[in-house]
Amino acid sequence: MTAIKGIDVSKHNGKINWSKVKDSGIKFVIIRAGYGSNTIDERFEEYIRGAIKEKIDVGIYWFSYATNEEKAKLEAKKCMEVIKPYKEHIIYPVFYDFEYDSVRYAKKQGVSINKTKATNFAYAFLKEIKKGGYKPGLYTNLDFSKNYFFKSILRDYDVWIAQYGSRLYYKDPHVMWQYSESGRVNGIIGNVDMNYCYKKYNKNESSRNENKKEDSSKETLIKELQKALNKSYNLNLDVDGSFGPKTKAACTKYKTRE
Repeated sequence: MTAIKGIDVSKHNGKINWSKVKDSGIKFVIIRAGYGSNTIDERFEEYIRGAIKEKIDVGIYWFSYATNEEKAKLEAKKCMEVIKPYKEHIIYPVFYDFEYDSVRYAKKQGVSINKTKATNFAYAFLKEIKKGGYKPGLYTNLDFSKNYFFKSILRDYDVWIAQYGSRLYYKDPHVMWQYSESGRVNGIIGNVDMNYCYKKYNKNESSRNENKKEDSSKETLIKELQKALNKSYNLNLDVDGSFGPKTKAACTKYKTRE
């Protein structure tokens, strides 16, 4: 598919004119909702409302300072608490962002981060995000992905890879490439991170998946009911999981008899 052009922003990007951003051809934005266990990005509300107003597709990232799996889960819960009012508008994934700053912070807390810990933190965060009904994703860069994440997590989730330049050397599956930290876009003063996305995300994809599960459960229950009616009353109902006129009539008739 043709690459979709987008940006990612945090409070450091200052005041943004979202109308001009849209007119410049930007199709999506990944917004930092916050970082650590309880800090909300100062401009998150302003940014997400502005992007939604201009019908720019939205995704989220959360910068992690987790030092164990439980703290990673707490970060995920805080992130979902912050973004909940905008859930129906969040089309792109909620990305977990764990970088060298995260490693340095952990070291100051007496925790030495290795590949196992970083990978487990990411799994803990992203599993919570998925349980919350969002699309989970992992942000990383070429160097960090080799040194701190096992291949398993890079294959289990949508990867947003950072490597600046005209060519990407990352060979594993990925959905997005952050190709510059010094882009220029009308409506934003100064540099902004630029991205290409190679996957078409659909609105309420997670909600539809949940609805499919719910529909499947209902169908199973109706099939069991149809089987029971056929056996108990020698009927010949189609066991198709559909609560159609014949099944409904049979239920009404034999419920009245009882």
